[in-house]
Order: sequence, then structure tokens, then C-alpha cells
Amino acid sequence: MGALDRHGIPLANWICPAYDGASNMSGRISGVAVVIKSQNSKAVYTYCKSHQLNVALMKPCQQTAAISKYRNLVGLVTVVYT
Repeated sequence: MGALDRHGIPLANWICPAYDGASNMSGRISGVAVVIKSQNSKAVYTYCKSHQLNVALMKPCQQTAAISKYRNLVGLVTVVYT
């Protein structure tokens, strides 16, 4: 949370942060959501809708050969140019 403090982003203003569901984010003992909730009791855990859509679309895209080839090509171009 130090990076947020350095950039002047107070947790008191966070009401509905979105998480991707990974255990380091959503863990009940030491996840980021627990840390935020301990500093802001109004914060509500919300699963990121964009991440849900991405997860829902990945399986059909992997099973469709043309889409899978296009996705792999875009991924390769991204790697080459970044």
C-alpha cells in the first residue's frame, strides 16, 4: 500500500475495488482485499467484470482454430514490439 500512499491515493476513498479472484488478491487471511478492508470498512469485494468476460470467452476462443491462430498472432506481435 506504500505505492498508493506515495501517489496520494487514499484508501478511504475506495468503495468498490475490483479483483481478479486470484488468492493473493482475494485471500481471507492476507489477501489485498483483507488489507484494504482493514483500512477502509466501507470497501466491498467485487469480482472484476472485465476479467469475468475474459475468462468466459477464453474457452470458446481456444476451441475455434481460426480465432486461436489470430489470438496467437496478436500475442506474438505484442511480444515482438514491446
